Amino acid sequence: MSSVHDALANGLHSLRNPRLISRFHTPNPKKEAEDAVTVELNEDLRNRLSCLIISTDQGRIPITWLQEAVNVVCDVCAYISNLLPKFTCSEKDGTVLESNLEDALRLLDVCNALKESLNDLQHYVMLVRYAAVTGKDIKDATDEELKARLSRALESLGKATDFMEAKVEENNRSHEGRSKLEACSSMLRNLGTYPHVAASCSRHASSNAIFTHMYGLKVLVMFLFSVIAISLSIKPKRALSFFYAKNQPSWLEVLQTAQQNLKKLTDSAIGCGSVAILKEVEEVFVSADGTRDVLGKFCVHEKPILDADKSSISKQCEQLSRDGDALRLYLLQLQQNLDRLFRTLLSIRVGLLDLVCTSEF
Repeated sequence: MSSVHDALANGLHSLRNPRLISRFHTPNPKKEAEDAVTVELNEDLRNRLSCLIISTDQGRIPITWLQEAVNVVCDVCAYISNLLPKFTCSEKDGTVLESNLEDALRLLDVCNALKESLNDLQHYVMLVRYAAVTGKDIKDATDEELKARLSRALESLGKATDFMEAKVEENNRSHEGRSKLEACSSMLRNLGTYPHVAASCSRHASSNAIFTHMYGLKVLVMFLFSVIAISLSIKPKRALSFFYAKNQPSWLEVLQTAQQNLKKLTDSAIGCGSVAILKEVEEVFVSADGTRDVLGKFCVHEKPILDADKSSISKQCEQLSRDGDALRLYLLQLQQNLDRLFRTLLSIRVGLLDLVCTSEF
């Protein structure tokens, strides 16, 4: 019994004696610096993701939320891209590395499809803005000029509506002939079934750490892309996917809450019928539909246009013009953010390829 007490006493003494501690623990400044950076990243991401936890009762997602979410993902991508050249992988990590390499390519494909869908929405906004500009400032127009301008405005709004209805039909196709947006939504769901992460028993702690970060990034990117996909689908066919998130890295816990709130919000919006998920897009849809109905009364049903009608039409088109201009700027910013995200994802894939070439499998 005394030997046990002696061992415990010696152990406690060693904890108080720095010289004895140094025999068993050699400080590694590089490792400690990397750990400090990881802790700082986790804390920063927890704070930024907390700001993305949206209220479920606000009805729609503002585009500013989407832009900030893209910025968060871009920053995580840049962090991991900078880490990749510093690591080497063991043979046991080869399978996980190849899986991440393949998934990086798939995410690039999804990003490209989302950029194409964003172009479609920008085309719709262009048609709406043309109609709005044509239909405003008409109080001094002659009867002949007035009729011609309102007819052009109505025609442009009709083209905008037909264009988006065609996109809705395209997104509703299944199997052969389905849209790229729907194909990529399916790819995201398949990617989310089993996100690979290096085994915790890996002898190479550094490679295990990088793959843990890669796992977190993959869940984050899939979540963001899923939100963008459902936001760009004018009449969403599917509900927002919910991606499984482990507790490592620690910020995924906050992401899980953000996912839950976004899913409640989007499920509620989809339940309302044929609506846009994005707040600013829905506002333009409603304004454009209302303006088209008003113009139809005068251009199709040939209702006489009084001075009061001219003033009302002009004000309605001015409001549509302001909404359309604001949405155009938002979409241009989102396009720039997606371009940046594509480049950072590409840099990660290049880094993974370099890792494959330099590792001994």
